[in-house]
Amino acid sequence: MNRIVKKWSALLLAAIMLLSMAACGNNDAQSGGEPQNGAQTGGDVQNGDAQTGGDVQTVEIDPQIHFCGSSSLAPVIASIGAAFQDEYGTWDKVNAAFPAEEIDIAVTSGGSGDGPQSVLDGTADFGMLARSVKDGEKESLGAGYTEYMVAYDALTISVNKNNPICGLMDDLDTDTIRKIFSGEIAYWDELDASLEHKEIVVVIRDLSGGAAEVFEKNVMQGTPISENAIQSASMGALAAKIAENEYAIGYAGYGVYNQNLESLYAFKVNGAEPTEENILNGSYTIQRPVLFVINRALDGAEQAFESYLHGSDGEARVTRTASGIVTSTVYTREPEPGNHVYLTLDIGLQEAAEQALSSYIAAENADREVKNAEYEALGDTEDIKQLITGGGVAAVKVDTGEPLAIASYPTYNLSSILEDWNELLEDEN
Repeated sequence: MNRIVKKWSALLLAAIMLLSMAACGNNDAQSGGEPQNGAQTGGDVQNGDAQTGGDVQTVEIDPQIHFCGSSSLAPVIASIGAAFQDEYGTWDKVNAAFPAEEIDIAVTSGGSGDGPQSVLDGTADFGMLARSVKDGEKESLGAGYTEYMVAYDALTISVNKNNPICGLMDDLDTDTIRKIFSGEIAYWDELDASLEHKEIVVVIRDLSGGAAEVFEKNVMQGTPISENAIQSASMGALAAKIAENEYAIGYAGYGVYNQNLESLYAFKVNGAEPTEENILNGSYTIQRPVLFVINRALDGAEQAFESYLHGSDGEARVTRTASGIVTSTVYTREPEPGNHVYLTLDIGLQEAAEQALSSYIAAENADREVKNAEYEALGDTEDIKQLITGGGVAAVKVDTGEPLAIASYPTYNLSSILEDWNELLEDEN
């Protein structure tokens, strides 16, 4: 039998999530299927190398690819899109069959729920989610539905490294974790009698966030979190609260945990250590997928960008026994990895930037509405200000220019933030 094999690129997200790229859905994401829009007629056309055996015919494409949805995934795609634009500039440099139009990878964030909806209403090509796609969303997206797995975002069950339990226990099962976070187990000596009778300080993210949803689904499963739990505005703040309290426990994100190895200790969960391998193979279960979806076949430009992310297909001939055991695998075409993209985002700063931006816009618009009403009552229309429809924040390392946080709210296009900033600097008003 023949099997299409795809080897995905190693997208290294510093302090955010782990890569595991794959595509699945109601179609095969064009793996081994027919090329789209004639972009590869007569042979493969990649990186401007037209192998058609004759004149290259220009293929019509939309020069903009628009992603919308999850604020967790938005800075990832924005950074990859910027790297893609910097490398190629115009579409003809990607593929000789494409027109010489400027590449535009537009990214807007508004939450995971906006992802599938933006695809459905046609305002975006791809919808981004930091959770599993719901059955109703899959049904609404229709027969063309395909999801592209980008990464897994895992939560570690972490304590202060100075907590005496670190020398006594290294593994907690899900039931024990549930009892701790619900308050049923309230003191450390209830876990081990040799420990002091000290209260367990539970630290969590705000209950409306995605991390809380993941923890609820994988651990709590309907059991309420303790009313005494301390809520944190960001993963960075959560980790800081554990680091400063010897008797605290919380679900620190995998990236934040790795940034704080000198002060945090993470338990195994049901025997599985929170390592890259265990997260990617699914044996570590407190995790969520980060992905994007589409409801139709990819066009030429989209296929090119997707290949930049994921690499190209390979083909293997696999021999199995009658019981399904694989006895040999021979590649007839080796898969090729996609490009490596290294991100330097600080998850704590990223979440703080998102919260600060949304809070500022909400407060500023509320203030403007009050003042505009006063101006209107006085007949002073010149001082009436428009409400803010969106904004962006970018924080970079001054010495290297590496991005530490990239956030938008509610639908600002992150890919234009530098251009817009330069325009503001030149505007005398």
